[in-house]
Amino acid sequence: MNDEIEIRRGDVLLFHGTDFISWAIRTFDGTDVNHAAIALDEATLMEAAARGLRLATIEAEVSGSRYVRVRRHTEDDLASVVATAASHVKRRAPYAYQQIVMLALLAATRTIPLGGTGRRMVRSILDHAAAALNAFVDRDGIRSMICSEFVYRAFAEAPSDPAERFRLLIHSGDIAFGEVEPCLAEWALQQSAETYEAAFRIPVSFDVTAAQPDEAGKAAEEELAPLIVAWAEDHNLVTEDMPPAPPPSFEVEESDEPTDEEMLASLVSFSTALLDDSEFGIGTTLGVAAARGAIQGLLTPAIEANFVTPGDLLKSPTLVDIGRIDGLG
Repeated sequence: MNDEIEIRRGDVLLFHGTDFISWAIRTFDGTDVNHAAIALDEATLMEAAARGLRLATIEAEVSGSRYVRVRRHTEDDLASVVATAASHVKRRAPYAYQQIVMLALLAATRTIPLGGTGRRMVRSILDHAAAALNAFVDRDGIRSMICSEFVYRAFAEAPSDPAERFRLLIHSGDIAFGEVEPCLAEWALQQSAETYEAAFRIPVSFDVTAAQPDEAGKAAEEELAPLIVAWAEDHNLVTEDMPPAPPPSFEVEESDEPTDEEMLASLVSFSTALLDDSEFGIGTTLGVAAARGAIQGLLTPAIEANFVTPGDLLKSPTLVDIGRIDGLG
């Protein structure tokens, strides 16, 4: 831990992780952070983790990351913000392996190059995220949250006078990587009704009974790592902080590139699962209008917090930089 930085309750902690999915989140979002948490006090944080919202020691979480950026709200007294975050933790809202869900959201809404192995990588991301969302659907009516949404909601929902005193200003935007083309969700909205009808006939390519978050996360990373490496190499996006390339568990062949119908089927499955709406689920028969509506929801979300990323929190003008704490060497 860096003794020069005094962490206070309500500080926002933004992590630079070391695994492939963390790297892909940062690359898709054009930022250097991939996970967010909020400080309960100088030694403890609250975060969305693999088995739900939880408390953890800051020292342990920092040690597992390359570094952590500390940001602080411009208001001094954040007691109500911390209390709001703690109330969410007490309810133990589920999580559905949020890194995959966040990565899928970015893959659908950021303009990233899909040439080479890009399509196969993105389809695999979408399918793993849909599986996570459907397998860990909350039976008690408490919706799942990704890490940065949890932090954002702690500020946005905190009681205050004047109203919205703690709300974080968010400035987000697409990452274009030098290519002029629509993001995947925009592409999907341009497809014909016939393409949607063909997509509906493609069976889901994921196992919704795949059980525990730890296993789901490990399986996802094992499958995605060689695809992420191949994609990064295809588009000259390899960076120094990319993890060492793992031995591929399968051949990455261009002949495996998904069709338009397969890409659309995976995007529909993910977007409908993300809605957390009981009218959608595995086996539900969707019409073209409903499927397009679910995809449109990715681009014009009704609840802003659902789509806040750690990179958005890093750029928020409501937070000021306090410093950086180094973890792994």
